Formats: sequence, C-alpha cells, structure tokens
Amino acid sequence: MKRNLINLFKTNRIQLNTITLRSFQTNSYFSASTEMSDYVFDKSNENKFQVKGDKFWLDLPNGQKAHLDFKVVDQNKKLYEFYYLEVPDEFKGKGVAEPFTKKCFDYAKQQGWKVKPSGPGASYLSDVFLRDFGDEYKDIIQK
Repeated sequence: MKRNLINLFKTNRIQLNTITLRSFQTNSYFSASTEMSDYVFDKSNENKFQVKGDKFWLDLPNGQKAHLDFKVVDQNKKLYEFYYLEVPDEFKGKGVAEPFTKKCFDYAKQQGWKVKPSGPGASYLSDVFLRDFGDEYKDIIQK
C-alpha cells in the first residue's frame, strides 16, 4: 500500500491535503477520493471494465469513459501495441489511469499477449506506469 501511495502522488501530482486513500484486499486496487470526485476502482466493480473491439473501456461516473486503444501487431505471436490512453479531463489526476492501466495489463497477461507500448499513450505507459510496475509485467513487455 505504501508503494501505491508514493506512486499515486508521483504519477498524478495530487496534493496530500486533498486526498484520502483506502486499501482493499490483496490483489485489489485502491481508491482515490478528492474534493471534486470520489472514484473507486476495485474488484467489486469489474463490470465497469470492458474490452470491445480494439479498446479497453472503463465506465466512470456521469457517463464518462476512459479507454486504452490497442492494435494487433502480430496475431501469431500474440503481439499487441498499446498506443493511446484517454482519461476524461474531469478524472485526470484523480487516481483513475493507474488502476485502469493495471487492469488492461492484467487482462493482456491473462490472455497470453505480448505488449508493445507506443504512440501518443506510450509516454504514460512507458515513463510512468512501467517505471512503477515494470517488474510485474516484464514477461509481457516488448520494446
């Protein structure tokens, strides 16, 4: 949990006085509560995470959606490119991107995919997310 707190503050630049964190069971995610919104992404609302076509989707409050776009690079090798991550402005910096991206990478791992982060979304994926969780996904990452 301590690592998640540190990473949350680093990656989302959230001020300490505006956030409270709650922990969940092992292998679950965390929540971020701010003055403007309260968003929880954990095992209890997995139905809000979907894979449709070439996108991962996450339903957010107020009808908003976050998505991570991917495409097949090599079907035989199960190589996929994760290339665009979008979180609505209302939810940026509020603890949505990290657990959503983690869920996308968990899905890829479960499916036996190899993942190559690139394109406009690659800066967050490579520079932030994989910096913090790279060891967990090193077996599926293709440079």
